[in-house]
Amino acid sequence: MPNAMSAEERDQLLRKIRWVCGYIVRGRDAKRSWAVFFYRTQTIFGVMLTVLSGAGVIAVQNGAVVNGGRLFTIGGVLAIATGIFTGLYHVFEAEKAAMQAIGARDAFEAIYDNLESAVKQEDPTQGVNAAKTEAEAHLRSFRRVIKMKVAPKEAVDILYAGLMADVDVSTWKRVEAHDGKGEE
Repeated sequence: MPNAMSAEERDQLLRKIRWVCGYIVRGRDAKRSWAVFFYRTQTIFGVMLTVLSGAGVIAVQNGAVVNGGRLFTIGGVLAIATGIFTGLYHVFEAEKAAMQAIGARDAFEAIYDNLESAVKQEDPTQGVNAAKTEAEAHLRSFRRVIKMKVAPKEAVDILYAGLMADVDVSTWKRVEAHDGKGEE
């Protein structure tokens, strides 16, 4: 039978929700890394180079003077720049880091969704605890790409306020754990 949640239990749960919001802010921030920027830029350059090549703008020059006496075409210079950029991209393992950063963002978005669902339950304790455990595990597994050590208070406050905007915490109840024996 559900019992009213005490003020102390409710306050403890609200602190835990705010704590998870801090984790979520840190996880979402992973996408702002240099690796994601490098990954997206390399992808754009690759597409542009492919389009230019397909359109015939980049011609094989073989040392011959082409394009009105200029040795290099704009496409040729772009191809050289893209080659250098791609080399750096692979040396610094940008794609791997970018995929991890994007994965971190997606994982923390899922945690937010789970937390949002949990706070709308009659007894959010189990869902909030699960979200906290999952967030802590993701912080460890994505530590290479989550650079933010402490989430800015303002960002946490905004996320927390948005999460709790439609939640009436006075209706939360503590549901006794069922041991699996007897009737429910």
